[in-house]
Amino acid sequence: MRSRLLAAAAAVALLGSPCHAAAPKVLSALTNTAVAVKASPGLLVSVDCDNANAALVYLQWYDTTGAVTVGTTAAKYTTTVPATVGARFLPSINFYAGMKVAATTTSTGGTAPGTALNCSVGFQ
Repeated sequence: MRSRLLAAAAAVALLGSPCHAAAPKVLSALTNTAVAVKASPGLLVSVDCDNANAALVYLQWYDTTGAVTVGTTAAKYTTTVPATVGARFLPSINFYAGMKVAATTTSTGGTAPGTALNCSVGFQ
């Protein structure tokens, strides 16, 4: 699975405008603690995740460089990763402060999935 994520991260570098290649970041063991993807404004251009759980998992995206309390802090954007498969999203969403993400069992909750997700994120 790690080689698949690294290949996805390499492919992410090819996305974006011809003048601005996307920077890839591998997020291993993503769970209900918000993780910084980018500490400054940027554009989210791709998300690849593997979900080993028997239920779908929600990715809650936060537009901040400050503290996030998952389950209390309102997310800017939420996506789902289907159960027992991998998924790719090409969202093209601007973040004006910074990018953080957490994985949860509901769209606005704070409960961690049974198994953490492994993701690769592309941003500019």
